[in-house]
Amino acid sequence: MGELNDKRLIKAIEDLTDTIRNVDIHKVKAKAEAALRLVREKEAGASLAGKLLMNLVQQKFKLLSTGIPESGKYDREYFRMQIEIISLLLEHKLYMQAYTVMREFIGSLGLIHIDKARVGNAWKPLT
Repeated sequence: MGELNDKRLIKAIEDLTDTIRNVDIHKVKAKAEAALRLVREKEAGASLAGKLLMNLVQQKFKLLSTGIPESGKYDREYFRMQIEIISLLLEHKLYMQAYTVMREFIGSLGLIHIDKARVGNAWKPLT
């Protein structure tokens, strides 16, 4: 399974898992798409065992990579992604991280109807 001994692939999967574990939810989708793109590239010439392992990786992270471009707004896709991240964290018993994303989810609901609100905007006090 030498196809799995690829530094770019290992780094991409490590980056994705670190991003999820560190609850950097605004970067999860991009990291998932990058990792899955490399997995698909490697899968083409992989051995049977390698294909099985790569399929497991794809099954684990496919819901985090929809191919729908991020709008930067608090829209349906943004909230769907948060729910997927929460599910993944709970599945792996990362309860505090899941709780953090749940809090972010609830806070984000109030931003749906604010036209200027964008994912990643810094909070500024009213003046």
